[in-house]
Amino acid sequence: LRGIDDGLVQNGHVLVDLKHPCHITREFDALLIIREAKNIITSGYKSVLHVHTATEEVILSKLLHKVNAKNQRSRAPPPFIKQNEKCIVRIQTTKPICVERFEDFPQLGRFTLRDEGKTIAVGKILKLVETNTVNAAN
Repeated sequence: LRGIDDGLVQNGHVLVDLKHPCHITREFDALLIIREAKNIITSGYKSVLHVHTATEEVILSKLLHKVNAKNQRSRAPPPFIKQNEKCIVRIQTTKPICVERFEDFPQLGRFTLRDEGKTIAVGKILKLVETNTVNAAN
């Protein structure tokens, strides 16, 4: 890039085309696959989200559905999830982040959740709950 000070570009920043802006959100629904968890995971669980080059603290605010091996969703929200299970969850971030739905832009729609130096879960973003778009003025 020319004419841009290096100090203005940081981890988590996303360069976008003005015709196709990126979404900014603090809350989204995601499909999680729990890889390595010592205990059960309930709503209110805190961890660190790693998406593209961004790192952000998050809270699993709601467990929406368990997903079985045939990709069928449970009707009632599960009380907890554990290792090797799939679940659809609502995630809230502490600060706004640039992400997209996995269907629209896979590179900005996949992420990992880490806690205590271990990858707890991998996931993909299904729905952006509360969004704004990035433009040249922002």
